[in-house]
Amino acid sequence: MAGNVTYFIGAGASYNALPVVSNWNDRLDKFIKYLEELKGGSMDGIHERIPLDEILKDIQTFFPDAIKHATIDTYAKKLHLKGDGDSKKKLLSLKHFLGCFFSFEQTKVSPGKGFSDFHESTISERYKGQELQVDPRYDSFFATLLNTETKSLDDRINIISWNYDLQLELAYQEFYEKENPQVNLGVYPNGLEINESKLREQGGRFRVIKLNGSAGMVFYPERYPSSIKGDFFPKIGKDNDITFQEALEINVPSIECLLKVYSNSLNRDPTESSIQFAWEKNHTSSDKLKFAEELMAATDVLVVIGYSFPNFNRKVDKELLAALPSTKKVKIYYQDDEKRVDGLIQRLRGILPTRPEAFAFDVQPYTDLDQFFIPYEL
Repeated sequence: MAGNVTYFIGAGASYNALPVVSNWNDRLDKFIKYLEELKGGSMDGIHERIPLDEILKDIQTFFPDAIKHATIDTYAKKLHLKGDGDSKKKLLSLKHFLGCFFSFEQTKVSPGKGFSDFHESTISERYKGQELQVDPRYDSFFATLLNTETKSLDDRINIISWNYDLQLELAYQEFYEKENPQVNLGVYPNGLEINESKLREQGGRFRVIKLNGSAGMVFYPERYPSSIKGDFFPKIGKDNDITFQEALEINVPSIECLLKVYSNSLNRDPTESSIQFAWEKNHTSSDKLKFAEELMAATDVLVVIGYSFPNFNRKVDKELLAALPSTKKVKIYYQDDEKRVDGLIQRLRGILPTRPEAFAFDVQPYTDLDQFFIPYEL
């Protein structure tokens, strides 16, 4: 029997619902063209109610440069390293844009002619023709690993994610609607600022660490004290000053709500963005790494899904991998496409810490992508 299993996931884990590196730029460009069509009046009166000119102007401050880079994360890291006032402003605008874009992609908002057809062409053949809010593989993952009585994950399962999507939370809601998914899953950082000491006093712990935070969430527990408890996304009226996280919950039938949120976000303080990349230095990033290292230190089996260990994350990845136990043999399963997995394993081996031969890492490829891999040891 296995001890603790830690999942280490990247964008490929959400492939069937959200864009990955190979189609990021196309999807983003399509989204912006859609906004431009709205400005032209393709949705009745929206250009009179939403400052689309202001939104598009803000997007154009960073977007032409962003699509020149291999990934959005690469561009974000570049802005962070430059560190001047203009770069900081662009980075904040980029985060707000990503919040709008991911919320749009993850809700069942009707995007208008053209966008849904484009989305369908990017997902795997198995799910063609379906309206996907969440990658279906998360469903079978939770169906297999949730405790029947508590509706929480098997005590041996932990997750460290580089993704700032809400796929885990949205999938989990389908299994247990009574409890805030971030509370029951033990997600950090979260939309409720869950108190760590109280969590530990109750025998709980953070078990899902999102290294880059979440796109579409804003930390506002004080704004709606009557509804924040027990609700992942506070439920309020469409016309109020809502956030991206709230827009996901109310599932409005058009993009107007998301664009209103975006326009409200343009002048917000940078600290209010819930996307906080792991390489940004603040108390949240320090805590994320601390909690993730705790999970790694107790790991017996590591499962890597849809993550390529990119160079700009190398420092953080090396720190996390170094936290893996040094006095026992840790098995690593690497789930990815058959054509890529050997090269990715080679990249992983290059940053794994040195271990005595008796405790050397056992790395095994797994190339069936229809479901998330569940270790045989469980």
